[in-house]
Amino acid sequence: MISKHVVTFTQNLARLILIPFFFIVFRMKLAYTRPRWRQGPVIVASNHRTVYDPPMIGVLSFQTFYYMAKKELFKNPLAAAILKAVGSFPVNRAVFDMKSLTAMQQILKNKGCVFLFPEGTRSRDDDVRPGKPGIGFLLDSTGYPPVVPVRLWTEKRKGKRRSFRILYGGAFCINKNHFQKLDEKERYKALGRAVTDVIGAMTWK
Repeated sequence: MISKHVVTFTQNLARLILIPFFFIVFRMKLAYTRPRWRQGPVIVASNHRTVYDPPMIGVLSFQTFYYMAKKELFKNPLAAAILKAVGSFPVNRAVFDMKSLTAMQQILKNKGCVFLFPEGTRSRDDDVRPGKPGIGFLLDSTGYPPVVPVRLWTEKRKGKRRSFRILYGGAFCINKNHFQKLDEKERYKALGRAVTDVIGAMTWK
């Protein structure tokens, strides 16, 4: 994995370019719920609507973060180099990808920030689907670090540019005692649903 110094530099550079672009082109509205989250270990978890979500939510988190991207995006050497430089690593979405999850485990154990989409894939609407077991495994295997929920809404009207609203919630911790009586497989599923339940309950005021 590329060093944190390189990732921090490229992400800060991306912020300078992308943040003005997102606000101008997408008429983006942004809100943060106080208190803001602390430095890692922390998991930033969001619903997923468009291809713009990863860079948009990532750069607006204003800290160095790492995230998974589907392995197909890494087939082109240039694209792979850019993705790695901004903190991304490949994931096989067709299976329970232990290699990628292990990489995220290590980042969290080193007090880093990981960003992921618990639903596992993009949704056709703003409804939040139940989370996949992957985030449950990650929580259970790293000591239940704080989770920062992010809710994204987007709208595309005919003849107009797409617009976005992004709400960053306050960090919360899941009480592991509520899930310890479940067997491993069911515990991971229940934890995934618990995270997306919080995201789904977020409202724009």
